[in-house]
Amino acid sequence: MRDRLIICEGEGVLFYACVAPGLLASAAARHKLASGSAAALGQAMCGALLLAVHSQTRVDVQLDCPGPLRGLLADADASGAARGLVRVPDLPARFEGARFDPRPLLATGNDELAGRLSIVRKDPELHRTLFPFAGADLGAALTLALRSETARGGELALEVLSPGIAAGALIAPLGDEDEAIEAVRERGKPLRQGGLAAALRDLRDLEELPERLGLDVELAGEVT
Repeated sequence: MRDRLIICEGEGVLFYACVAPGLLASAAARHKLASGSAAALGQAMCGALLLAVHSQTRVDVQLDCPGPLRGLLADADASGAARGLVRVPDLPARFEGARFDPRPLLATGNDELAGRLSIVRKDPELHRTLFPFAGADLGAALTLALRSETARGGELALEVLSPGIAAGALIAPLGDEDEAIEAVRERGKPLRQGGLAAALRDLRDLEELPERLGLDVELAGEVT
């Protein structure tokens, strides 16, 4: 599957999905990254891409974490360009089935230790938000950022599947109605807890993903 980001609309929601095996492979080769360091960066680059296209501005995502990876930086713009780097390049990946498990890289066994997530947007002036980062779910952390920045919010999920497929999805309500916002929020947690990974399995065309996730939407645009 080639790198692709689609934008869909319908059922009162905007839905964005991306797959980026080429972006992940290119970053891994350029920075000589082991599988775990590359997978963590792949998630971050997909997250930055989805935020950038959704907000139509450049987005920088910087993570400082207590785990062995120590931190990473990813930036992207609305044209689909993305890049990034990690502090520790030689960490191996652990997979649960075909699904990358970021916990050994981003977290520690000490629940009192927390990191920090910084998101910088240029829209058109620079705007920076800071959040504590606990655990290892970058998609959940970026979701908190979406919820804090707009009343509508949004839900984001990130995955890396073996062999080397970075992917992500973002769903946001089109309106300000409480029912629409709550309906989107109810979809987020299942997506992050394996729903997106299951829907991506054996996927041949990214346009099939919304239907697999139970979304009645139509393709509205694409970023390649």
